Amino acid sequence: MKIPVEVNQAVAVGAHANLRGLHEHDRVRADFVEKPYNSQQMLERIQRAMKLASQRHAKHMRQLELRERINSLTSREKEVLHGLIEGKPSKVIAADLSISVKTVDVHRASIKEKLGASSIPPLVRRVPEVWSPPDERPE
Repeated sequence: MKIPVEVNQAVAVGAHANLRGLHEHDRVRADFVEKPYNSQQMLERIQRAMKLASQRHAKHMRQLELRERINSLTSREKEVLHGLIEGKPSKVIAADLSISVKTVDVHRASIKEKLGASSIPPLVRRVPEVWSPPDERPE
């Protein structure tokens, strides 16, 4: 039985640049070093692999945190967020949800606070990476 292993970055050493066996998993990023190699070259490749793996991990952790924060939103806040992602102004979101513009503005402020954002535009760019609203919205 094969146990799946999560590999972000790998450095492979061999006589020929053949990576077929390394790409069994879609998430593998490989840097191949052909023999003979010098130790400085290997060290540089390993450091680059570690840096890339660290960057991917940090991005993944930020996305997990954002997803958890989105899950803390109420269903109404998620509906307002959906309207914001679609680029709708508060008046249109209010009309769509049959609520007042003031209520939409209160939800916008709550969304910004819960998601740790200083403004809506960065949220509109980041949120779709980790969350997509349900297809069916109440009428």
